[in-house]
Amino acid sequence: MIFLTVGTWRKGFDRLVKAVDELVGGGVIIDEVIAQIGYGSYKPNYLKTIDFCSPDEFEHLISRAKVLISHAGVGTMALAIKRRKPVIVVPRKVSLGEVDNDHQFTTARHLEAEGKILVAYEVSELPAKLEQAKTFVPIGTQDSHQILHVVQEFIDSVVEKKHTSRMASNKDLITRIWPYQILRRDDNDIKADLDNIIQHFATKGQFFDTIVFIPNVGRYLGRLFREMFNDSFEVNFVTVRRASSRSNTNFLKELVFRQKWLSNIMRHVEVLWRLIKYILRLSQKMVTETLVDFDVKNKEVLVIDDDVATGSTLEIVKTALLRQGASSVTTASISNHLLPNKIKIDYSVYKYKLLRTKNSRDYYAI
Repeated sequence: MIFLTVGTWRKGFDRLVKAVDELVGGGVIIDEVIAQIGYGSYKPNYLKTIDFCSPDEFEHLISRAKVLISHAGVGTMALAIKRRKPVIVVPRKVSLGEVDNDHQFTTARHLEAEGKILVAYEVSELPAKLEQAKTFVPIGTQDSHQILHVVQEFIDSVVEKKHTSRMASNKDLITRIWPYQILRRDDNDIKADLDNIIQHFATKGQFFDTIVFIPNVGRYLGRLFREMFNDSFEVNFVTVRRASSRSNTNFLKELVFRQKWLSNIMRHVEVLWRLIKYILRLSQKMVTETLVDFDVKNKEVLVIDDDVATGSTLEIVKTALLRQGASSVTTASISNHLLPNKIKIDYSVYKYKLLRTKNSRDYYAI
């Protein structure tokens, strides 16, 4: 059986589905083909189709298949390589409106050069790649506990502490606050941001065994991540409890945040207060507990946060994961707006922007 999958991207991938359908209809492909076609509008004549499938069904179909045909989705490629399945990748093209940028070509070229996948840059190349797949064995899959062990170097074991000489002057930090913009994201935007993060590291040959999110907004991001990648990655959550945490709702603030212009001002005021605490080194004193209740021993871990102010939370989580035995911990965020150069964040989708998601209390002020 051949499993064709186009993922859950909102634009579908009719060009690939139609090409495979015609290959079956023309007798080039004689095997049964099960196709997960997502949001596509093309209705195949010769394929057994499903729109979407559960994570368990997705894993089962990959296990059954002798060959996978896929867009250049990192989750699918990583799972296929982990299962030692030959995968033929057809990158989506931004020129045809199939994706928002051409990052899939960059990822595909890199993994092709590593000998881990076969790439058909045009659908006309599929017959030749199917023939090649009969004897193709992905390179670098000897360790069944790793998706891909192609890490260019171990990142710093612990990010530099706030009290080191690298801190900029207070004046430089304060003047950075006011140009920041509010970044409003809906579910599809956030999925695109999460895909951007995974694709960024994939182009460098870096894949992960575990993806870690930081509640509370992290629960929301984790759900969207699972929807997008069909549980191709292990997803976990780390909780950082602070002595200053309060669950009581401030009624006056709720009223203020209902007005967009006031909510934007309040956002900047809160950033200023965070900066003051950072300069006075108050944030470190507030940390009381970091809970890691899952196994990370000898694993490559990626920690994703929604919005980074000082970076102290990511620093704390990274240190805790390394102490639990993680072989490396990489950090990423959607928005990095306050001190992007003072505490190292390995990658941020947006810099110098404040983030508002549906879990933001002022989201309804949009």
